[in-house]
Amino acid sequence: MKFTYVFVVFIFLSLQIFFQSEILAVSTYEVGSKLYVLSEKGLNLRESASPESKKLVLLTYGSQVLVVNKYPTKEFKSDGISGKWVEVQFKSFKGFVFDGYLSNYIAPQKGCKNFKDYLTKNLGPGKKEIVSAGDYEGQTAIRFSKSILFLGEGGDTFDLFFPGISMEELYLIGKSCREIKAAKYELDETGAFSEIQGNLENRMYLDENGVVLFRKTM
Repeated sequence: MKFTYVFVVFIFLSLQIFFQSEILAVSTYEVGSKLYVLSEKGLNLRESASPESKKLVLLTYGSQVLVVNKYPTKEFKSDGISGKWVEVQFKSFKGFVFDGYLSNYIAPQKGCKNFKDYLTKNLGPGKKEIVSAGDYEGQTAIRFSKSILFLGEGGDTFDLFFPGISMEELYLIGKSCREIKAAKYELDETGAFSEIQGNLENRMYLDENGVVLFRKTM
């Protein structure tokens, strides 16, 4: 009986760790995925997985690439953004690029004003609703797609609940949409990104379910 109990507990904990790791991996891609370049300076497509390798072409901001192969290369950082080398196809070119500046989400158009503007232009105007359950129960929100919630009652402050995206991706989108000013992606000791803009604070972190939450508060 004791052995059975220990075994059941082990299975439960193993499944809990497995699903938690799946939840935390909110921004993933596979071979065949189509990704977008979020670097405003563009990305160099190189002949091999090395920054010293021959440059084939510059992938401009907003370009779409097709993932050809993924390799277990060593992770490195650029301006605080973590990533690895990935092999992609761009038009007639095939080569390697740093995936830290690639995203499942389309790059904001020039002139993007803020996150709400970005969501509206890419997902439509959204639907206003009163949240019926969860941490935001009873609050007014605009629902974009199935699960993205923008909670704000006018003014400059708001909460953005954005499942399926990484903090790095949202940081880069926020930079392009003038929502974030920080020149480098840096996390504090709690694992959150934060910056002060006048009398407002931007704070971005993962909630208890591993979902990205962005808050602008007074």
